[in-house]
Amino acid sequence: MLARLDDGGAVVEEQVATRKGLAVGDTVKVTAANGHKAKVEVIGLYRDPMMFDGVIVSPNNRNG
Repeated sequence: MLARLDDGGAVVEEQVATRKGLAVGDTVKVTAANGHKAKVEVIGLYRDPMMFDGVIVSPNNRNG
C-alpha cells in the first residue's frame, strides 16, 4: 500500500479517519509543512497513532 503513495494517494490513521469522517476512496485536502497544498485519495487506513497520528502522503506527490 505504501508504494502506491507516489500515485497521489494517502494513508490515514484509523482514529483520524473516524474523527474526520474519511474512508478509503474519499478525497482529502492536505497541506505540507512547506505550504504545498494537494488533494489526495485515501488509499488505505492504518492503526498506530503512536507511529504517525494523521495522514501520510509521498513527498513526491504532485496532485494539487
